[in-house]
Amino acid sequence: MCLFKSSNDYSGPHTLSDPSERRKVERKIKQLKKQLEATTDKQERKRLEDDLFPLRVDLNYVLVRNPIW
Repeated sequence: MCLFKSSNDYSGPHTLSDPSERRKVERKIKQLKKQLEATTDKQERKRLEDDLFPLRVDLNYVLVRNPIW
């Protein structure tokens, strides 16, 4: 799932090798959470939830692969 328009931007967990990639995923998660809070349409809500899950997986991948401590 490619979330960004440029090929230089985030394009999946295989590119998540530095802290800036972690920030990109965190930002996108935050955006989707805000949209989820604002929407009342069930179909839109389902779509947003479906988009959110892979981002959470990617964030976990980044955190395990590149611990921030």
